[in-house]
Amino acid sequence: MIYALLINEEQGTRDIQLARLAEAGEAGIDQETKRLLPGVRRMDVHARLPAIDMALPALRSLSLSQYEAFVANVQALIDADQRIDLFEWMMQRILLAHLEPSFRALRTARIRYSSLRNLVPECSVTLSILSYVGGRDDAERREIFARGAGTLRGIDVELLPEERCGLRELDQALGKLAKAAGRAKEEILVASATCIAADGEVNVAEAEILRAIADTLGCPMPPLLPGQPLV
Repeated sequence: MIYALLINEEQGTRDIQLARLAEAGEAGIDQETKRLLPGVRRMDVHARLPAIDMALPALRSLSLSQYEAFVANVQALIDADQRIDLFEWMMQRILLAHLEPSFRALRTARIRYSSLRNLVPECSVTLSILSYVGGRDDAERREIFARGAGTLRGIDVELLPEERCGLRELDQALGKLAKAAGRAKEEILVASATCIAADGEVNVAEAEILRAIADTLGCPMPPLLPGQPLV
């Protein structure tokens, strides 16, 4: 099912992806993925996060070699069209956050930042991206950003230009934020959730990116669901 969620609708890319599974996956996995495709295509976008969560226990039961092959195949499916979209980024983040500890002896992350005051650029990137995901125009984006920034007391963040707010920049920002103390992580997550709640409703992209941020930071996901109106 995870593979099927990553299969591209464009025929050329889809052929490359299925060929990769036929070559590097377990026997028959490409055919099983093709069998599941129609159902996955009909899946409501609001069901994607719950479906990923439901798959995690089964994925934890893989052997180490199976898991390594699975991770490599996920990466290859994402790379097939030579770009990564928000959903692919979110899925990869969630899978690694939840599965790596079951297969790797990970060191406890060392706290390098006691507060967000030394992470202002990283906070700016995170809140800026959320503003671009949720805002339909410049005025709305500025309002969203201001709402989130307003929760960060004593920290002077800025709304960055969109060209400085790609997934690569978000990856780098979260890598540093993950090394912050628990209270600092909570503060940036609250600010992120405030951005998402600014217009009173959570769309699918907002819920997915917030989930990926929360999982990357190792924090509980705030109780916000896609399509959920807020009061």
